[in-house]
Amino acid sequence: MGVAGGLALAVGVAPLGGGDTRTVADPAEQPAIAMTSTNPVKALLIEDTTGPPPASFQRVLTPPFASKGELTDMCGRIAYSIPHDVLISSYPWVSQVVNPAPRYNIAPTDPVLAVGPDRAEVVRWGIDGAGSGLFNLRSETATERPYYQRMLLQSRVLVPASHFYEWRSNGASRLPVAVFRGDGRPLNLAGVIAAWKGRPAVTVLTTIPNDDIAGLHNRMPVVLNDDDAATWVLEDMSLDQVAGLLKPCPNGWLRLAAASPLLNDVRNEGPDLLDPAALPPEFQLELIP
Repeated sequence: MGVAGGLALAVGVAPLGGGDTRTVADPAEQPAIAMTSTNPVKALLIEDTTGPPPASFQRVLTPPFASKGELTDMCGRIAYSIPHDVLISSYPWVSQVVNPAPRYNIAPTDPVLAVGPDRAEVVRWGIDGAGSGLFNLRSETATERPYYQRMLLQSRVLVPASHFYEWRSNGASRLPVAVFRGDGRPLNLAGVIAAWKGRPAVTVLTTIPNDDIAGLHNRMPVVLNDDDAATWVLEDMSLDQVAGLLKPCPNGWLRLAAASPLLNDVRNEGPDLLDPAALPPEFQLELIP
């Protein structure tokens, strides 16, 4: 069995906020978002700095809610609350694992977990590119351009997530929707490892939406089933074989649930973001039927 390039650029990094670890190499500083804009969503486009991620759920609320263009690109917000034993069982080929502490509002430029052929490590979300980096990569672009073709052939990784977020319209407001795997297992988001200013970083591949997501967005992350996830990082594949995996997951494979509009502010953090009722009464809005 051939082995993909995987985390060839990766170095050991410390867990987010002190999660469980199996084996961790040399610690490194973790990039975190620089909140240098009065609009916390637009702050995603500000150059990152170093420092800890948000430590607590602050219940920051900024009505009226941001417009569609400000809220998100696909896939622009994910969450990670995967227990250590589930992480180990999901990626049994990995010999070095760092398991970050749970976070429920992870945005581009934040640290995320990247799983390669022999290790799982925390790296920056967003590779070298315009602004604060390329955090999504269209599959169609990646398979057509030689620069990205080399990444697809040599540097494939998975970005595990407990769920990702999308938004739906409710009049002038945008309400967040949490998207889970239907069976409750971690989502295997297809990605490639590269660099941001010389340090390891990852971007998530996107594709056309399946029926579960089509009503919310015209793109979705490439979500791989467990067998394809193992193939993605472990097998030597031709570009045609790689392209065959860059497709939407089957219809009905995902479960959607209303989330709190507090998610609209990247400074808010904590499991309450999954509670659509976690708002003062005066801010209660229509929820998913």
